[in-house]
Amino acid sequence: MEGQIALVIRGACAFSDKYNNAAAAGARAIVVYNDGTAADRMDPIVMSAPDTTIPGIMIRHPDGDLIASSADSAGTLSPEIQVAREDRITGFSSRGANAGAPDIIKPDVAAPGVGIIAGTTPVSSGGSLFASLSGTSMASPHVAGVMALLKQVHPEWTPAMAKSALMTTARTGLRKSFGPQAADPFDMGAGAIDPGAAFSPGLVYDAGLADYFAFLCGAENQPQLIDPGTCTELESGGYSLDSSDLNLASIGIAELAGSQTITRRVTNVTRGSKWFWASVDAPAGVDVQVNPLILRLREGESANFEVTFTATDQAQLGDWAFGALTWRSLGNRFEVRSPIAVRPVPIAAPAQLSASGSDGSLSVDVQFGYSGAYQAQMNGLAEGIPFPGAVEDGGDNLIFFDVPEGTDLARVALFDADVGTGDGSDDLDLQVYGPAPDFPLVGSSGSPTSAEAVTMRDPQAGQYAVFVIDYASAAGPTPYTLFNFNLTGDAGNSVVGAPTVAAVGQSGEISIEWMGLAPGIRALGLLGHGDGTQTFAETEVMVNTQ
Repeated sequence: MEGQIALVIRGACAFSDKYNNAAAAGARAIVVYNDGTAADRMDPIVMSAPDTTIPGIMIRHPDGDLIASSADSAGTLSPEIQVAREDRITGFSSRGANAGAPDIIKPDVAAPGVGIIAGTTPVSSGGSLFASLSGTSMASPHVAGVMALLKQVHPEWTPAMAKSALMTTARTGLRKSFGPQAADPFDMGAGAIDPGAAFSPGLVYDAGLADYFAFLCGAENQPQLIDPGTCTELESGGYSLDSSDLNLASIGIAELAGSQTITRRVTNVTRGSKWFWASVDAPAGVDVQVNPLILRLREGESANFEVTFTATDQAQLGDWAFGALTWRSLGNRFEVRSPIAVRPVPIAAPAQLSASGSDGSLSVDVQFGYSGAYQAQMNGLAEGIPFPGAVEDGGDNLIFFDVPEGTDLARVALFDADVGTGDGSDDLDLQVYGPAPDFPLVGSSGSPTSAEAVTMRDPQAGQYAVFVIDYASAAGPTPYTLFNFNLTGDAGNSVVGAPTVAAVGQSGEISIEWMGLAPGIRALGLLGHGDGTQTFAETEVMVNTQ
């Protein structure tokens, strides 16, 4: 390839090997194009090729394919040909939304993580003491180092205050990994950290132990670590249990049904008294009102403010919309910016409900984000088929179960209360395969406790197999009861009462009454919320008769 530019597709060997192999064949430069084997492998490649001697660029799969199919391709690589440098979020950076706590925007911030000169071990690098490395492991030390400096300069600040300072002073204007689109809060959080600005942020958002306890009391998808009595005390003491009210320097609402008001608290960390004015870059289709609009705070003084979000007719239901709230001081000496992410929805309903007893009832409120017909319909309650057993230390048990025709949802699940001592100290996991005869892997579940579940939507009927695996438990065989639930429609053992009409911004009470469940089991149901033609949301109902 003497004097030529090598065109090479991704795969088979390391990027450095591609460069060096092309150079060994006489190539003066190299173009590497993505392989197109998946959607995320169509764009240009983000790669590192250290210890190479020829220049190279990385391009998209369609462009590489076009060049490869042309008989008379020609190209030029020259130092005079430059691409304007733009701050972008690299392709390997983790993205939101936050599945575990959807009202909390993640990431918080972005930091340099591509091509970072860092110390490395000479053992695995062929004698080098330094290398150009990329990854979140390169970005996190930047943040940790700045946090250490902030703590040195402001020893009285809590970790939450320091985190707030990093977020509200971060640089925006970043772009997505590819293309002209601006990065949004699910790409970059509040933005790229600006260490110098973080030492004097103007205002900070602080949160203490009680704030985080209140968040854990009310947040969905979080472990139930807080005693219910503590939650009652916190709520009586004025703490909000709504996770959108956790006093972070960002604002997230995963289910904006009509209108919602959140509360924040800021503290002046500047010298003397300061005036701050609020300005809002409202998310598309959402009206935003701040009360009060002006704050006057002495040094060390704190104040609460409210932000009310209301979905308009232009809101795209089910889609996230982004914006920002900024507090500016006189003369714009301080600009305290918080990212906003809200998702207007047609209905806000709890994801899970739990109850006990062979006969019983419960009620729950839902919030409507649309106007029109409303229908609540129960799928279930399906009594779980119990599979009691005991698994040896480090071993596994194989259990076969059947999924009947017409099953809308099948689940196998373990519950901490039904494993070992029942206190969650044992750790059993699940792996599910099926259907027969090939038994491909369906899914697995491996939390830090034995609260495990594998769920299959519209599964193929047939025989399935589940392994109950002892990952970590007390010495000796660990007893358990595994449950298999198969939802095939209304089981006829429950009655649902609900309004028939929804009105945007209004709430409705849903009542559920069940009767005649077998004792000593668990029963699962899915309460669907819709307008009769489509389902907007589902609430999982679990009844324990043990």
